[in-house]
Amino acid sequence: MADAKTPDGQTPAEETVCDPLSGAQFGLCNAYCEAMDCDSDEPQASEKACLKVYDNFLKHSNVIVPPCLCFPDCGIEAQECENDTLKNPRVREFCQVNCATAPTAPNRRVCFEACLVSEVRRICSTPFEACNEECYNDEPTPDS
Repeated sequence: MADAKTPDGQTPAEETVCDPLSGAQFGLCNAYCEAMDCDSDEPQASEKACLKVYDNFLKHSNVIVPPCLCFPDCGIEAQECENDTLKNPRVREFCQVNCATAPTAPNRRVCFEACLVSEVRRICSTPFEACNEECYNDEPTPDS
């Protein structure tokens, strides 16, 4: 069997940069960072394809960039904040009370889920923004 190495020297199965993510974030990160190697000097896809996956990743992640474009712990810290917020009993209780007046059970469920997303964005916006700021500030500027 052929050894399918990519420009960064690892097959997507060997890479772990996207492992802390889940769902659409994981799939899009895996495509961008690992399968397409869009973060490398020799991407395995066109610039247009990489940008499309990148834009789609941002749609599903609110603020954070794919972890391969950031410091190693940055994406993990942002994901941990999101996970901790979703599990936080105070946040869950706040959302249940906030949505208790919805007229039907399906409306209460939708309200509850939207409330959780809103609370994640509110609570985690600082770590997400700090993560992005560090990423972008670490990049050399065209003037330098």
